[in-house]
Amino acid sequence: MLEGLPPARRERVEARLREFENLTPEARERLRREYTEFQQLPPDKRDAIRGLFRRFSELPPHRRHELRRELGRLRSMPSEDRAERIASEQFRSNYSGQEREMLEGLAILPSPRSGMGGRGPLTGTQPGGRSAGQQGPAN
Repeated sequence: MLEGLPPARRERVEARLREFENLTPEARERLRREYTEFQQLPPDKRDAIRGLFRRFSELPPHRRHELRRELGRLRSMPSEDRAERIASEQFRSNYSGQEREMLEGLAILPSPRSGMGGRGPLTGTQPGGRSAGQQGPAN
């Protein structure tokens, strides 16, 4: 199955498989559940989320770090407080239009849960098991 992949992609897939194998059974089950939930989204919603993750991964590291912190704050807020924060002058002055769009789109997703060594959509892996920038099916 992996033999037909280009060497660099094959190495990434094998590394991810090793990480998955090292997870606790609970963490593996959680990832399976999250993958299933993601696959149940309408295709346009999945594509939109993947696009946000792709754009996020293209940011400079210092901005990704700052946006991760803000995203954590936004996700921990009730929706009314989150909307107020997003509408604030401080939020508008701290983030570019592109960054605000990413934060708004990603803030409504469920908070990432533990698994794969803390990796997840905002740390290198998109929903559906893809690495940032990777195309095609997750299988």
